[in-house]
Formats: sequence, C-alpha cells, structure tokens
Amino acid sequence: AVVAALLLTAFIIYSVVVYRQSGVEEHGLVLEEKEGYRAVHWHARLNMSACGQQIFLPRNRGIPLLHTHTDNTRIHVEGLIRRPEDAALGKFMAAVGVPFSAERLFDFQSGQTCPGGTAPTTLKMTVNGQPNEQFKNLPINDGDVIELIYE
Repeated sequence: AVVAALLLTAFIIYSVVVYRQSGVEEHGLVLEEKEGYRAVHWHARLNMSACGQQIFLPRNRGIPLLHTHTDNTRIHVEGLIRRPEDAALGKFMAAVGVPFSAERLFDFQSGQTCPGGTAPTTLKMTVNGQPNEQFKNLPINDGDVIELIYE
C-alpha cells in the first residue's frame, strides 16, 4: 500500500509539472498545431448588460467552430483556427444570431436612452478588465472575460 501511495503521489506531481509547462493555462488547449493552422478547444466568458439588466447569449446556437451550449455566458471555440480573425467576436455573434457592432447589441442602439434615463447611451467593452474598442474584430482567446455594457 505504501509503494502504491508513493507511485500515485509521484504520478500526480509529474502530471502537475507537465501541465504547468504545457502553456494550457496561458494559451488554452491546442489539440494540434501544424503549419498554417491550430486545432483548438477554447472557452471565454461573455458578460453582457443593457440599461442595468443582465442579458444572455442564446443557448445551443452557432456553427461547429463558434457556438454556445447550455451555459448562456460561455463562448465555445472548437476547431481549426488559421488566423486570429477566424475566432473574432463579430463572427461568433453572427454565428449565434446576436446583432452586434460597436454601436449595437441585440436591439439596443447607441444614442438611444435607457428607460427612465435622459442621457444618450453607448456600448462599452472590456476584455479581462481592460477597456477595448475592437468590438467585432476582437480575437477571442481561451480564458478571456469579455464584458459588453450598454448604458
């Protein structure tokens, strides 16, 4: 039993070291990398709100590369990526059927006012807590936390 416990402990330590050296935490799971493309399986979080109310992605929508499942705040990128723009936020939103641009999110349009508001609204975006103005052109990366705030 002692030998089995020592072997199991050694295996766990070895696995943790290999995992940390693999770069998966920083770059996401790259299933295969060959000249010209990467086969990836990435997830990013998309938090959206409009006029102070949280809004959600449609569930189980999209195309094989860019889609959602039952979690209505998670972006799935699964397949072949040749260029960063293959997994751009605008392409993802189009794939899942969400109207989106630097001025629009669902039916909310910049310049309108929120109910009970007086000031014109704008759409703001942050990526991993930092302001970002790439909107449709934003390349999605594994582990990103993207926030779209219409106010």
